[in-house]
Amino acid sequence: MEYLEEHITIGAIHNSDERCDAPTCFPETRVAVQEDILSWITQGDQDEQPMKMLWLSGPAGSGKTAIAGSVADVCQARGILAGSFFFSSFSPSPQRSSKQFLVATLAYQLFKHETLEAAAPHVS
Repeated sequence: MEYLEEHITIGAIHNSDERCDAPTCFPETRVAVQEDILSWITQGDQDEQPMKMLWLSGPAGSGKTAIAGSVADVCQARGILAGSFFFSSFSPSPQRSSKQFLVATLAYQLFKHETLEAAAPHVS
């Protein structure tokens, strides 16, 4: 775990202090897309041919980060958020615009999640 701790980008995690003013959806906006994403998260593996990855795309300023932030908030409230990484080219932290710390940051969060906490001491 020490190795992971040395190689994470804490500011990229959805509820970090660095993201305290990060965008989220206003109430009653983008409801359909949020429901689609939450359905994919909670029930996607029940499909006959489940999608392994969901790609949220759109032009700059279309609300991708707000949607992802809102979905992350809901997942955290439900106890099902295992990890997050929010890239940013505007962050004062250069690590948030680099893929170099993505895997370590996600792995660190996975091992901190209550369902995998028991495995953390075995990570070297």
